[in-house]
Amino acid sequence: MKNKNIFINLTNKKKGVKMRSIIEQYCKDLTAGRLTYGYDHSCRVYYYAKKLGDHYDDSILHAASFLYKIILGQNTKEDSALRAESILSEIGFPVEKIYLIKNIILNTDPEDRPETIEGKLIHDAIIVDSLGAVGFARYSVGSFFWHKAQKVQTIYEEYLNYFNIAVNNILLPSTNEFIKKRIETSKIILDELKNELNID
Repeated sequence: MKNKNIFINLTNKKKGVKMRSIIEQYCKDLTAGRLTYGYDHSCRVYYYAKKLGDHYDDSILHAASFLYKIILGQNTKEDSALRAESILSEIGFPVEKIYLIKNIILNTDPEDRPETIEGKLIHDAIIVDSLGAVGFARYSVGSFFWHKAQKVQTIYEEYLNYFNIAVNNILLPSTNEFIKKRIETSKIILDELKNELNID
């Protein structure tokens, strides 16, 4: 009986590893060529989410991190959630977890309020990767594609607005501690931009 349980555990572990590999490959394929919301961003979201908490379902955290932004557009959250459901169903992901992952994807904007710990971790991890030097670089590139920004001042104004929204919508106490340096870096960047652009 003991050997049988070991075999089952090993089989489930191999299946889990294979699922993770497939999920990440989907992310690579569907976000190829993106700088702002590409595979490397998803890797960082997953990494930060794990840093921010201890007690969570890692299979949910992983899948949601890599699938939350696979579709861009006007209905990015809804379309990504539906595509994630299709992908996860296809590879045999547990149905009850697919529902939770869809709910997480639908609650990834700063003002959203996810209910599960995995949702809160991903929500805050997205904010972490949107602040600091990397965050500003991502936002600068995205500002051109999203809003067709033609002036650096426009990027400054939009990032300042995002920064204020983001820092006021952090959900977890652990994030507030983790993100201190990034907040300071963002403030320095914004201050320097303001000075160099002579914005009153």
